[in-house]
Amino acid sequence: MATYVPGSEQYLPDIKPFTPDYKFLSAVLDTRQDKYNVNWQATNDVYNKVVYADLMRGDTTDKREQYVNNLAPSLEKIAGMDLSLAQNAQSAKAVFAPFFEDKLIVKDMVKTANYKKQMSYAARLERSPDLDQQDMWWADGVKELQYRMQDFVDMSPEEALDARLYTYTPDADLGKMAQKMLGEMDPPLKMEYDHYAVNKDGSVNGDIIITTTNGEAIVGPALAIIQERLADLPRVQNAYRTQAYVASRDFAASGMKEGAFSTVQEGQQAWATATINNIQFNNDREIESGTTELAEKKQSTVSWDSYKQSSGVIPGSDEEKLMQEAQNDFDAVSAVLKNKFKIRDIANHNSPDLESTLNKAYSMLQFTNMRTDMIKAAQAYSMRDVKSVIRETDAAKDERKYQYSLMLEEVRYRNKRQLKIDELNGTLINDPILNAMGSPTKNYTDAGAVVFDIDGEEDIYGVSTDQQFEQVNKNRQKQIESIIAYHQSFYSTAGKDAGTMPIDVINKEGEKVVENLTAQELRNYLSIQDTAKDGTNLGYRNIEAIDELYNEFLPLVNDKENVTKLYPLFVNDGNSYVNLKNMFNDTDKLVRSTKLSQITARNIQKNAYDDTTNILKGSSRNVRGLFEAGLPDLWYKDEATGLNKMYSKDEYINQVLSLAEQGAVVNFDRDGLDEGSLNKDYIIELYEDRMSSGEYPTMDRIMLKNPDGSQKMGVDRVAVIDDAEYAWDILHESMNEALKGKNPEIETATFNSIYQNLDNTTASISNYGVQEAFIDAEVTNPKTDILYATFLNQKNALEASGASPIFYITDIEEAQTEGIIAKEVDDGFNANFLSYRTNSGTPSNPAATPRGRIVYGAVYGDLEEKLGYPAAFYTFYPNEQMMAAQVKGGGGDNQFAGLKPTQIEDIKKNGITMVFPQSEDISQGSLKNQAGNVSIIASTINSFGGYWHQTVEVEKGVKGGQYSWQKLDSNNYVLNYELETYIPSKNGVGGNYIPDGNVSQKVNINPSGSIYGGTMSILEIQDNAIRKLLIQRGNKNKDAFLKDKAIFNSTVK
Repeated sequence: MATYVPGSEQYLPDIKPFTPDYKFLSAVLDTRQDKYNVNWQATNDVYNKVVYADLMRGDTTDKREQYVNNLAPSLEKIAGMDLSLAQNAQSAKAVFAPFFEDKLIVKDMVKTANYKKQMSYAARLERSPDLDQQDMWWADGVKELQYRMQDFVDMSPEEALDARLYTYTPDADLGKMAQKMLGEMDPPLKMEYDHYAVNKDGSVNGDIIITTTNGEAIVGPALAIIQERLADLPRVQNAYRTQAYVASRDFAASGMKEGAFSTVQEGQQAWATATINNIQFNNDREIESGTTELAEKKQSTVSWDSYKQSSGVIPGSDEEKLMQEAQNDFDAVSAVLKNKFKIRDIANHNSPDLESTLNKAYSMLQFTNMRTDMIKAAQAYSMRDVKSVIRETDAAKDERKYQYSLMLEEVRYRNKRQLKIDELNGTLINDPILNAMGSPTKNYTDAGAVVFDIDGEEDIYGVSTDQQFEQVNKNRQKQIESIIAYHQSFYSTAGKDAGTMPIDVINKEGEKVVENLTAQELRNYLSIQDTAKDGTNLGYRNIEAIDELYNEFLPLVNDKENVTKLYPLFVNDGNSYVNLKNMFNDTDKLVRSTKLSQITARNIQKNAYDDTTNILKGSSRNVRGLFEAGLPDLWYKDEATGLNKMYSKDEYINQVLSLAEQGAVVNFDRDGLDEGSLNKDYIIELYEDRMSSGEYPTMDRIMLKNPDGSQKMGVDRVAVIDDAEYAWDILHESMNEALKGKNPEIETATFNSIYQNLDNTTASISNYGVQEAFIDAEVTNPKTDILYATFLNQKNALEASGASPIFYITDIEEAQTEGIIAKEVDDGFNANFLSYRTNSGTPSNPAATPRGRIVYGAVYGDLEEKLGYPAAFYTFYPNEQMMAAQVKGGGGDNQFAGLKPTQIEDIKKNGITMVFPQSEDISQGSLKNQAGNVSIIASTINSFGGYWHQTVEVEKGVKGGQYSWQKLDSNNYVLNYELETYIPSKNGVGGNYIPDGNVSQKVNINPSGSIYGGTMSILEIQDNAIRKLLIQRGNKNKDAFLKDKAIFNSTVK
């Protein structure tokens, strides 16, 4: 037992209760939890990669599903494990090891991830706001990725393990790259050279020299630079390689879809074989021709080298330009040939399997496409700042002067002959028969028509406009004479202001004021004509005053009752009033005919333009493209006059420039020479040429800037003007050629041809069917002579076109034997007729004077089946006395020109008949003209689209009513008219017109139903009658109006 020792000191520890270190324990637990969370997340990530892995192949997808299904028991064990322990975490990951150790699955995951990444990159390029980024996107780059991925999906497992990763191949716009690279060259690539013009048939025109800046001459140097600097760039090579690959796959896919190929490889093999054969065939042929051409170009450069060594070449001289041009030609051919030899070398390589065959085809197509695009790029750059100056050679100028002198001599001869005719017979100036017998070189189209040398350079529209201007000026002069006659008749002896009339005139300040003018002062004021700096007559200055006075006086002069009331002595003073009235009415007829002729001629010319332009739109890519780009027509409706009108070239250019400024036209890339920018909107950077100061000034090109310092942009006027000039020239030339009569299917006319026909037409010979007239060499009567003149013009026109008419005497069956005799008799008659009309020394012998009867028929029986066409005819009966006077002495059959007595008798009885196709009939009475060129009223109705409305005023503001014509068909018209009555004011308030009600009347111009048509003059009779009725009502309204105004000073509403 224990022994207690007294006095000893014992030590007992002070035991305290245990207190845990919660902070430490918490840190330990947190560390364990973090390890658990990390390991759990890692395990979960591995699980997600297994279950949701992006795979494209079917076999790998199936394996993944199998792994997932086998993981269930293992996942239950993992759920109960402490993943904070490293050994447990490793055990959990080991569960997924078989999945990641599968090389095919890993390959699929990598390929799929890469494919999605590249497709995403392509999509970003396509949507990028950066234009340079957008330019890198193209469909072939996307299709290559898709085809490559599809190949991986279809590969065997062994092939798939070796499959490479592909990246997106950006597009390489060789044209844009070349433009940028060449445009930044310092000094710039530029050349100026001379060459002869080329005719439309490809022959050289030695009369015209063209000095061209840039253009074809720099294509060779530009191509060589492009090939040297751009052809070997990886981006360019890869893009064209991809283009070739996609072409092969597209071909195979299309063939498989149509059942032509069973596999992609089979389709690619077919594509490769065809591509190689086609390229090789064309390439070998081009090498052969190119080698020959290169040898020729080489000879030229060698010759220039020899000349330079022996004689020297001055820098900047024309010789140096020619030498450089020769070198450029050699470089261009050499660059192209170099590329062709590369293609041939590739074609000669052996290709024992599909892969090598495809690589050969890819390379050959790659070089072929690159060559084509490089040539296009060089050609496009050559058109930048291209400029051509055209000049005539001295020899051509001398030849033109010589031809002009010959023409002047011919004109002098014709003028002398015409003067002789005028001296002998003043009535022959407008002789239609002599016109038809005139110069045999003329291309006659109708009696009285203005004709043109169809190979000449006349601007038919311009000639027609000049004719119209000349006639309008003549009409103005007649209007002035009528106004002065009115002044002299009613104002020269009137009241205390004798001899003056109040007139609105424009003073020197441009203000309209009223002045009292004598007849002479009024004549002087109205007769002022303006002249351009070059001496061209611009016409009457005070047109508005002429029209106002004439239109005011015309209805007053025709109101005989009122004139008699105011000036009874004048009306009863012999023929003074009748002469004044006839002067106004004759002038009015001229004015109306002129306006109608103007409308008709312009409509025909506009139709010719429409027809030829439609033909060009169908046949010319350039014309079609320019119109689709927004260029306007050459013709437009003049708002001031309501007439069709054609832009001059300068007007058209300004119109297109205006549209370009508004963005209403786009820049169409024409075939051939197309100057200026290729930008679709015509917008370019703007520069200005300025002369520098100093002792040796130079012309510098200065960049224009906006106020904010940025580059100023604007429309490329060179490009716009070039397109506008091209369009105007080709459209105008095509129309002009048609208006010269070169296209028989297109109607042609000038102002004079329409105006003269209207002026010469009379009802006595224009009944649309059978027409008849008598002619006499000693009696000039244009109203009857015109039928025989039309016969001569018809014959000339047929012979000129090669469509010989049929001539006979007794029967058309005898035309083969009688035709020559019939034509000789007619030619003999014409020669005698011409002699009698133009030679005063010819004896006036009634027995020998050429006379005869001419009959025209628009329809020649029912012989269409026999002749092969519907026909028209002329039959001419020369007078018997004239034929008898031509008989030589001796009797028997020895007659003049071999004409026998029996034949004279046959001609006397049957006449001489000429038969020809109705389609070639130029007569006003032809079936195609049955609608009525003889009626001004009918033509006016037609020109206004079949409806023509008129209000009849007796003076300004005082009317009698209104009427209108409406065309139903070729035979029927409707006349509507409405009389109006002036109702006086009441106590000075009101005063207006009340219509009596509309009256409608149908007018049939062919009441007998004749197959030859009706008499158009019926319309003239009806129109004159209704105007007379409305004028009578207008005069009554005038009396009421003046009385009302005198009492209450009311105004007409």
